[in-house]
Amino acid sequence: MITREELETIGQKLAVGTIPRDLPLIADGDWGVGHSCVVCDDMIATDQAEVTAHFRSADPQVFHVRCFVQWWELVNANRSRR
Repeated sequence: MITREELETIGQKLAVGTIPRDLPLIADGDWGVGHSCVVCDDMIATDQAEVTAHFRSADPQVFHVRCFVQWWELVNANRSRR
């Protein structure tokens, strides 16, 4: 389960634009290869699943699955408020 601190980090990164505010064009999953998660900055280990999201407005971004889900939910919630 994602922590309150991780949710706050996602919100802060969205606010300053260090992670995309738009939904990806496509996202795919695979096993981690040692990339850092764009949300929590922790390494995605080889025994963990990762999501690579491809955007129109940004380079591909790599997430832990749980971080991706929380990021997706916050982005969707922000879009609903516009």
